[in-house]
Amino acid sequence: MMATPIYSWFCTPPLKSLLDRLVYGMNKYYGEKKGPALWAGKEAAIITTCGYRPEHGADLFEEGMKRYCKHSQLLYPWSPAPGERALQAALRRPARFLP
Repeated sequence: MMATPIYSWFCTPPLKSLLDRLVYGMNKYYGEKKGPALWAGKEAAIITTCGYRPEHGADLFEEGMKRYCKHSQLLYPWSPAPGERALQAALRRPARFLP
């Protein structure tokens, strides 16, 4: 679960730095032999706020995250659009706890 305000149609620099580090740390795709994605099959979700309607303010970040998740073999089941509908959909999903 990642949460970020949207500034200039993308996430804040701290989250972008984290994403940049994780893409190399968790995906062993570099070098002579392609390795695994260490987080393949895990779910990713984002919550955002922005000054525009979600389809105009968060759409570029959402597309970037969809591509990031596809590259990293992550599951992306939720929309980042803020609002009651997105929140209710997220809350209806069964809770999962890490061991």
